[in-house]
Amino acid sequence: MRMALPEKRPGDGLPLRVNQPQEEEFALGNEISYSYYYWFYFPNQAKHFRDIHFSGKQIPTKKAEQWKNNYMNFVKRCLVNSKGKTFVSKNPPNTARIPWLLELFPDAKFIFIHRDPYDVFRSSKKFFSEVIKPLQFQSFTEEQLDEHILSGYVELHDAYFESRELIPKENLIELSFESLAHDPYGLLKEISNQFGVPDIDKNSTSFRDYITSQQKHKPSPYSRDSTLDKK
Repeated sequence: MRMALPEKRPGDGLPLRVNQPQEEEFALGNEISYSYYYWFYFPNQAKHFRDIHFSGKQIPTKKAEQWKNNYMNFVKRCLVNSKGKTFVSKNPPNTARIPWLLELFPDAKFIFIHRDPYDVFRSSKKFFSEVIKPLQFQSFTEEQLDEHILSGYVELHDAYFESRELIPKENLIELSFESLAHDPYGLLKEISNQFGVPDIDKNSTSFRDYITSQQKHKPSPYSRDSTLDKK
């Protein structure tokens, strides 16, 4: 797999390695017959996969239970393989799965990072345009991609706002992408203090070294235009 991977991720130019953390959504679809990211292969069914995985929808109980069982087994394997005690996830579709996640992990901690919607749209479009093209089994127009990004953004956030009250206040942190980019270590300390994560200061050198190593990466600049305003 290492030999087949490109040096950098399509869309954002970040390094791509087999031993780096990835969104677990890619792995979850290997064991059951659907994953939200299956729409990469079947873009014309993008809404279908949203409806299956966004827990605000009327999802059939059998599918929901199948997903939850798959997710729990996946988390257990990760902890065994890493000899760890805590599972940390960065998986965008989970934004719409809070009720399911709380059923599985009642004391789960959540960090919600919000960003300028214009930048989200342009970043998503650049990323998906470059990622989907070599994967898709169906033709997909630029207009269809725009519609999926916009409608998916709305449905994802609607599901989040409808269910975030289920999370105990001490288990939820909401912050902006801009504040994280401006002071990553400061916010890391705030998060660790609220969630009771030990040894942040003890390992501060490692954290700061990693943050410094990422400073060379420059996100793509995005400009607003009237075409996007109309959408």
